[in-house]
Amino acid sequence: MMNRNKIYDNILKDYYGSLLTARQNEILDLYLTDDLSMSEIAERLDISKTAVADILNRSYKQLDEYENKLKLIELAAKREALYSNILKEFDDKRLIQMIESLRNIN
Repeated sequence: MMNRNKIYDNILKDYYGSLLTARQNEILDLYLTDDLSMSEIAERLDISKTAVADILNRSYKQLDEYENKLKLIELAAKREALYSNILKEFDDKRLIQMIESLRNIN
């Protein structure tokens, strides 16, 4: 498995994890959140390390495909940059409140 950015992978999982199977989410949680190695996950779930690697690779491939097609993370980053730029340019309390309200919409 290639070297991946766990912070970005957690963001991917936050956005698209509900589209994965329960097993994929379980293994991603153990790997990303609990920071277990593939060997530790295999031992805990009584499966082979190869099975863990296959599930992680398949999960990452799916998450990457979802982001490539839907671009939710990319669009959120662009929105946040726009909000920040607006806040830097304007000193209107009402506008600031509106921007903060927009930021809090999930």
